[in-house]
Amino acid sequence: MTDLKAHLRVDVQDEDELIQAYEAAAVSHLDGWRGVLGRCILEQEWAVTYEEAGCYRLPFPDVSAVTVLDAADAEVSYELTSDAIGWVIEIEAPATVTMTCAMPSDALNAVKMIVKLMVAHWYSHREAVSDGSFSELPLAVDALMRPLRSVGV
Repeated sequence: MTDLKAHLRVDVQDEDELIQAYEAAAVSHLDGWRGVLGRCILEQEWAVTYEEAGCYRLPFPDVSAVTVLDAADAEVSYELTSDAIGWVIEIEAPATVTMTCAMPSDALNAVKMIVKLMVAHWYSHREAVSDGSFSELPLAVDALMRPLRSVGV
């Protein structure tokens, strides 16, 4: 929070709740299943249930571990492979695949800057309707996001 407030040039506590809300909104916008990056920022666990045996593309590109269990919590045989897009799992029976996912640490600085830029923009432009001029997110946000986005097939 201190780093974010310094970026905003805010040195009072009156706006802390608002700044925290903007920060949470920015992270939610970027992170996880519905996030625009299409990947997990920090380490998280996600589970997907597949109703049939077969080959499936996992929804996140940065998978570090998987657990594959059937409805009775017994292990199911699987093969996990990766390609340029991400991870593919082949399971021998219906199963729930629980995966641990996290963005590579070398990408986190860019994500921190994206969050700062988004929060700064929202902090400066608090209303969707204005008598003044309108401003979209800074071009730097898109430039920093572009190489981090996971593009599925």
